[in-house]
Amino acid sequence: MNRHDIELFPLTASDFETLVAWITSRKQEIMWAGRTFRFPLDHDQLQTYLNTCGGDHPKRLAFKAVDSNSHEMLGGINFHRIDWENRMGRLGLVIVSPGCRGKGIGVQMVRQALAQGFETYGLHRIELGVFDFNFSAIRCYERSGFVREGIQRHACRYKNQYWNLVMMSMLRSEWSTRCF
Repeated sequence: MNRHDIELFPLTASDFETLVAWITSRKQEIMWAGRTFRFPLDHDQLQTYLNTCGGDHPKRLAFKAVDSNSHEMLGGINFHRIDWENRMGRLGLVIVSPGCRGKGIGVQMVRQALAQGFETYGLHRIELGVFDFNFSAIRCYERSGFVREGIQRHACRYKNQYWNLVMMSMLRSEWSTRCF
């Protein structure tokens, strides 16, 4: 296993081609982004999304995970549904480069995003939803300190199936006691 030290940087339009190449099916796109985008993913959709990430109190913050040594983009992650009054945000759009999956990069990305959310942006609660069959993602979130809150049954329809969503969260007080 190659060890990657990663850093999070704001996502830019120059990163779109990489993201588009990573999403190769509608099922994969739904698992990554729910119903945020339509398949096939393209630059216009990503630019429209990125346009909502600015301002003093944005509803979204989008990041890319970059290898500190090679500067290669290894993943992407964001916060959306940011509620500044209640200091809450939802973690989402977590994707790791296909060639780097299973190497712990997702955990590093999530932990760095949590640090950004709690320490840089002053959030009190960070939540997420993950499909109940996405075992590797659930394991990643649990290793990062998220707590399961419940199941949203039949939250998403894909073809002739309904998918359940596992709801998870972490509070700032839980983050501050984490020992990684």
